[in-house]
Amino acid sequence: MKKYFLFLILIALFANIKGISFDEYLDIVMEKSDIKRDVKLYRKSDYWNKLNDLSQILPQINVTAQLPVYNYSKTKNSLYEEVNEDKELSYNTSVQMIQLLPSNTEIYSNYQYSHVIDSYDSEMEEEFSQDSFSIGLRQYLWGTNEGYHSYKMWRNQRKLNKINNKNYILDILYQAYERYIDFLIAKRSMELNKKMFERYENIYESAVSKYKMGLYDQITYNRIKKEYRFYELDYYQSKNDFAREKESIEIFLNQKIKDLDSELTNVNYEILKNKKPRDRKELRKIELDNLYRNYKLSKSNNEIKVYAGVEKVYNESNFENSSEEINNYQLSLGISIPFSNFSNYSSYKLSKTSYLIDKNTYEDRIEEINLNYNRLCDSLKNYYRKIELYKEIIPDLKQNYNASLKRFKMGLITLEELRSIENEYINSEMEYLQTLKNYNLTAVEISKYIGNANKIMEGLL
Repeated sequence: MKKYFLFLILIALFANIKGISFDEYLDIVMEKSDIKRDVKLYRKSDYWNKLNDLSQILPQINVTAQLPVYNYSKTKNSLYEEVNEDKELSYNTSVQMIQLLPSNTEIYSNYQYSHVIDSYDSEMEEEFSQDSFSIGLRQYLWGTNEGYHSYKMWRNQRKLNKINNKNYILDILYQAYERYIDFLIAKRSMELNKKMFERYENIYESAVSKYKMGLYDQITYNRIKKEYRFYELDYYQSKNDFAREKESIEIFLNQKIKDLDSELTNVNYEILKNKKPRDRKELRKIELDNLYRNYKLSKSNNEIKVYAGVEKVYNESNFENSSEEINNYQLSLGISIPFSNFSNYSSYKLSKTSYLIDKNTYEDRIEEINLNYNRLCDSLKNYYRKIELYKEIIPDLKQNYNASLKRFKMGLITLEELRSIENEYINSEMEYLQTLKNYNLTAVEISKYIGNANKIMEGLL
């Protein structure tokens, strides 16, 4: 039983020493860090953006309510020596609605209600109210189809929101990977510099003794002393860099940490192979199409329109002793000729020019997307192969380095030979970590081109 408890204690200690795993780290990033707050705000912003986009295809409704208005007038007639007083209390309400349809049809309606109380000479008082309702349909026979272009812009914005949401998650993952691996790089750099410093400290102390004994000359002693000082400076610099990196990641996570596990979960290479930059091309297509829609909508404010319409108007007036109802039907064929001001016309020309510029460079930008994507894929493939190679050679280089230390202590190799083997091993360790960083950040960037953020997150969380 004692052995069992001792075993559990050792496991707990080992888990504590090992540090936070990458999976736990991502959980903290998404659930406990300031990223969680930012995600909530982003979702709120996305919600209101969707409602704003929806307003492009929903009816435009305008409600106007006038508070009671009191009018008082006093009229004096010098011929008849009469003074007339008039008091009036009124209020009214109006509701207007306009709906544009993709068929280049406009549906509109208007409702108005007014109520008036009028008093004359404090003896006579009249009260009446009036209701007015009209509804009409206007079919444009000539002119830009505003309803259709508004509908297309709404569809484009929905697609754009989906792409932006995926890219937002990938931006968070990019930050998470970057900070995690920077921490590992700073930590490993400090550990390796510490080992080199401690090893060279022994060499320097031995050199001091040999110099005093006359076994080393002044030149050899000064060279070893200089190198020892540089190793010392490198170690303390790496120690400070690690401390700053630790503070930075604690700020990012919004909590204190002891250590991070050196084992990293990489983005799965297989889910990125043989894919096409679908999302990035779709993004460019949407941008061009939105410029075209803006140009057409701006043009509609500066062009002649021909339309046929039908309208029904209903009026009801109520007096104290009587009421009146009127139903009116109207068919019309009309033409609308705008007299645009300089601002509207300039906006139209600017939107047209922006669209034409983007249209003329569209194919070039698509080719540029393909080129950049292929470059990223080539880099990712190269980084992936390097990672596999480093996993094979680093254990051998470490073994060579440890064997060289023993041979140096036995006097079988020189200090320069040891330093060469040592640098080869240390550089490989640091290059391996840098390659891990480059691989994962490139993988996240490629995912923005492909649009498979969900698959990446499923493989990590």
